Amino acid sequence: MGDGDAESRAIPPLSARNLDDELISLELLKEDGRAEMLGKISHWLATRHEDKGGAGDAFVQQRYDALTRLKSATLAVLRKENELNEAGGEQPVASQQEGSTTASLPREQRQQLTERDPCVGELCVALEECLVLGLKSRSDEEQPSWWHVLYASTLIVDEPTLVQSVLSAAFLSETDGGKARCWLKIALNNHTIESSIMMILSMACEHLIRNNYEEWSLVRCSEGLGLFLELIIALRDVHFAIEVSGEPFHLPEAAEAAEPEPGTESNSGEMVSTITDADIAAAVGASPSRAGSFLPPPDAEPVLVEIEDVKDLEVQSAVIVAEDEEEEVILLPSALFPHRLKGIKPWQYVFGVSLASLSKNPYHSRYALIDPLLALPNIVDDCVAILRQNPDTPRLFRTTVLSIRLNQLREIVETEGSVPKDLDPQCAGALLLDFLKNLPDSIVTDDKYDAFVAAGQLRDEEASVRNITCLVNDLPVHCQIVLKRVINLMHFLQQPEYSEQNGVDVFTASTVLAPVIAFKKDTGSGMPSERARGRTHSQYQDVRYAAVGAQVVERMIQHYATIFHDVRVQVVDALERLEAKKEALRMVSHQWKLQPQMNFLSDRQQVNEISRLFREHLEGGNIPSLSLPENSVAVQAAEFSIAADLENESQSNALVSLELDLRGPTVATPPTSATSSGEPSPTTSEATEQDLVSIWEQFGFNRPTILGNFEKGGVLLLRAILYWLKNDPNALSLLKMRALPSELPSYDAGLVVSSICESLVKLLKLFLTPKHPEIDIVAMSLEPFWELFDEDMYFNKLFMFMFQVFDQLWSELDPKAASFTRVITESEGIVNELLKKAPVTVNDLRVEWEEIRTRRLEESEEEEEELEEQGELVEDEVLRIAALSDPSLLSPPLRYSKKKPSFDVKPDDYKSKLLDESIILTLEHIAYIDHALPITSQLCRWFRIYSVEANGSSLETLLILAKKQSPTLLVVKDAEGNVFGGFASDEWHRAFHYYGTGESFLFSFANPSAAGGFVKYQWSRKNSYFMLCSDESLIMGGGGNFGLFLDSDLSRGTSGACETFNSPPLTTSQEFSCVQVELWGFTTGDKPTELGERHRKSVLD
Repeated sequence: MGDGDAESRAIPPLSARNLDDELISLELLKEDGRAEMLGKISHWLATRHEDKGGAGDAFVQQRYDALTRLKSATLAVLRKENELNEAGGEQPVASQQEGSTTASLPREQRQQLTERDPCVGELCVALEECLVLGLKSRSDEEQPSWWHVLYASTLIVDEPTLVQSVLSAAFLSETDGGKARCWLKIALNNHTIESSIMMILSMACEHLIRNNYEEWSLVRCSEGLGLFLELIIALRDVHFAIEVSGEPFHLPEAAEAAEPEPGTESNSGEMVSTITDADIAAAVGASPSRAGSFLPPPDAEPVLVEIEDVKDLEVQSAVIVAEDEEEEVILLPSALFPHRLKGIKPWQYVFGVSLASLSKNPYHSRYALIDPLLALPNIVDDCVAILRQNPDTPRLFRTTVLSIRLNQLREIVETEGSVPKDLDPQCAGALLLDFLKNLPDSIVTDDKYDAFVAAGQLRDEEASVRNITCLVNDLPVHCQIVLKRVINLMHFLQQPEYSEQNGVDVFTASTVLAPVIAFKKDTGSGMPSERARGRTHSQYQDVRYAAVGAQVVERMIQHYATIFHDVRVQVVDALERLEAKKEALRMVSHQWKLQPQMNFLSDRQQVNEISRLFREHLEGGNIPSLSLPENSVAVQAAEFSIAADLENESQSNALVSLELDLRGPTVATPPTSATSSGEPSPTTSEATEQDLVSIWEQFGFNRPTILGNFEKGGVLLLRAILYWLKNDPNALSLLKMRALPSELPSYDAGLVVSSICESLVKLLKLFLTPKHPEIDIVAMSLEPFWELFDEDMYFNKLFMFMFQVFDQLWSELDPKAASFTRVITESEGIVNELLKKAPVTVNDLRVEWEEIRTRRLEESEEEEEELEEQGELVEDEVLRIAALSDPSLLSPPLRYSKKKPSFDVKPDDYKSKLLDESIILTLEHIAYIDHALPITSQLCRWFRIYSVEANGSSLETLLILAKKQSPTLLVVKDAEGNVFGGFASDEWHRAFHYYGTGESFLFSFANPSAAGGFVKYQWSRKNSYFMLCSDESLIMGGGGNFGLFLDSDLSRGTSGACETFNSPPLTTSQEFSCVQVELWGFTTGDKPTELGERHRKSVLD
């Protein structure tokens, strides 16, 4: 290969391979039992790039060299064994050529590898090099030997096989180095090296490893350790027969060390060969741009490395930190979490994200929108549940779980939002510790860490517990509930009936927990990369946190009931409130189906009270005239405030017993009638059932029996009608008027109230069926009207409001065109749209509807005036009746925002929302758009993916930069100064068909009748033409016209009325010229590293 060819070779990017792929390939090999073997070993790449590293690069180089040497030695051993078995076996050559190997032979039947085989000596040296790398010397003159670590591990891990092999090695040599070599040979011969090293490097020996190895050592590098264990696992089926002695390992001569020609490999060999240089470089902490620099050409001269630019170090640092005014969200890049290279969205991140952010994210906390005291991250809740279900699992928190497996679990948690249900307890414990370890801030918080440590060190145990209790109660709520749940778990696991099996005692539990919950964030000093690394928590925390923090954690476990008493009481109260709310919601459907009975006192009292109200109104003689439809909005607003003042009085009157039995007269005290003459009304005993039915008929309830009016609505309808009649002064007059024949159209009040009650139960999603007999409270909390359930008598108030909406729409109809089905359907649609605006009280719905109705009337009057001027008044009536068949045409204002926004617009609150500057968006623009985004995107900050100003006017450029970015926000500013755009749910890419989801929407700031001019056009459900992109255009919305169309140069576009979003043109004219175009992405932290690196070079490159 020429020099030019050597320089043209490039290290494959880190994203080209993933450690998860290694695990998958390994599992496939295990399942198949035998697979085709690779024919060539991976060629080491000889590219030399100028390195701009820091002081830690020397350690990275050492880890890289050690792993590459072990890989080569492992491959050589596997090939040698394969050659010996093929030479001594009886298998036909033809079958071998078809892919059959000797790998399926039992280990005992294979050819032995001895110390005389050069590859065995090279393997032992490579293993020893990996285990000794970074080992602290006991003296300046003594060579590092890991015998002391090996021997000390037997005092911690009481495993017979390991103890016996160490004791045997101790008698076979007099020097520490010789004893270590003897043990290594014994472990290889007995095939116990894999299990032994996993026990030595387990969590149980964590203190031992920390005290004896430098932080940069291979065994303290999580990803490097994972590859090291993978290579050892590949040796499990090799049959060694090495002579055990303390003599140095036999290394091959240069001729002997020549690499054999590539041939067939065993399954393990294939697995090893799939570990590429890029994998090793990534595992030891090398960035992709510098991965090729670790293997210089043989004739290369030493190159002096200089630090040229501090900015490069900042980009390559291990942590990306985003400061916010309220809280700090730290996002760890994909170099630490390889699964994120697969396109996980920012709001799905769990690891490296603050507890405060996770507790507010409903994707990762089931009760995030229900109660802060219950907003425990799903990963904590699920892992704790698994461990509590399996408390007798042996060696909890002390079994090594490979980082490859942890990466796989991280991906599952972040993509699915929860932990796998069938996860084994060992992995659940490791995943829980991994999550806590990667939190950007300690659970005990930095400002209280010193106080916690001081409280734990008090000799007076009572005073110590008292101080810790006060500190716990002063923690933020999200820290309190996580700390309580984790300490409660350890308190449960160390109970005597379980600790005998799982080995978890107070000391072990406090030692395991202290490094991950009781530490203080180290801001670091020196170079920027060192300060950035100080913000992270590596695989092994500094030993001082375990030693110091273990005291306070131990006190928490021992005195759990006392320290967390107040927190437990608050959580129990929150659970009781939640259960009460859940039961109340469940009872709505039950009451809707439950028929009222006169033999029940409460039902009889309510029926009698309604009858009394009807009778008094008829005997009163002065039926107030109803206001005209045009004035009814203002009148009802005033009446609603009066009704609110009378609510308490009406509720007390609702329980007045009139003791009327419709099946026979009874004696009862007659109520006093509020008539002008002051004479008492006739006693109820004088009334007959037929008389009462006749009275109810005069108010539109036309069933043969009184209770027949509640066949569809039950007790729920009965209570809602009584509440309405007692709190709406116009209700009785309205029902009386609608029941009588007149110029205005009449309707059956019994049918209307039954339909309204049923519609509300379904709109509020409280209708229970045999398939869904219970309320899903978590799913219900995600509904925009969730907070409405906290209002007292919310259903009765909603019933009263919806009836008023129905009557207002009914009054607008022409008597000849009156249709009950059409009006009730439109009323249901209006209330449904209003419920989507996240109301807190029913009064919010009422105010919203008043403004919508006012605009409807104003627009209707303007249209009539225009048509009158054109002499088309007759045609107008025909067109208006025809429009009634389409509710969307009848009420176009429903698509618009109200003049006063439904939230407080405070532009200053959005100063930190954008990570990059925008030429188009103002703070007011950002406020309105952010409020319209899905809740998962509202939790994120915005970073600019593309802009015409920075990247040029090209659709091709936009698509390149938008790769793997979703969701995104497209913003356009035209030559007239109009600002508009759309929210795209999926990644923008070329396709021959539409794609995207119903989360997509269009928006515009060009509507003068809306608050801030902002209008959001949601999915109309008429079609699914959300997103479409080709080489020539970018499109959002379709059906009739494109909602938004941009050409390939992003210089011109069109916007028309489209059916997808039920939207008019977004600009004043359908065709426009683009002045600026920007595409924004969303992240919970800083700008993604990949995007930052991509922006450094021109897209044309």
